Amino acid sequence: MIDGCRKRLQAGVAGEGTPPTAVALAVEQALFDKHPRDRYLVVPEQVEAGWTIAKSIEELLALNVGHEYSFSRNEIVEMIDAMWPFASGEKSWDDAEDEAAMDAYMNAWMERRSPAPDPASTTR
Repeated sequence: MIDGCRKRLQAGVAGEGTPPTAVALAVEQALFDKHPRDRYLVVPEQVEAGWTIAKSIEELLALNVGHEYSFSRNEIVEMIDAMWPFASGEKSWDDAEDEAAMDAYMNAWMERRSPAPDPASTTR
């Protein structure tokens, strides 16, 4: 991987980097959205978004293996599904009901208490 990075740097790829307008849009969203996210990914190409997400998943899996409290693949997917509405903006940590439902779900999930109520299925 390091050799690949060195080659890109040596080649001096034209147009390398994220366009300033994309960065400005992310800053605007962070400052003015009703429910801003904690993190924004701003990259110039799909492949860089894919690389970033893949590395994050790799880190998640590295933290999860090799100890007595490792979670199964299905348990991890369940948590991703539960968090998805918050990440996508369908639900908000700023909403007391949404937050309470997710906190209850997370506590049950972390302690492996069954059945954990799925906050994504909670409707008002």
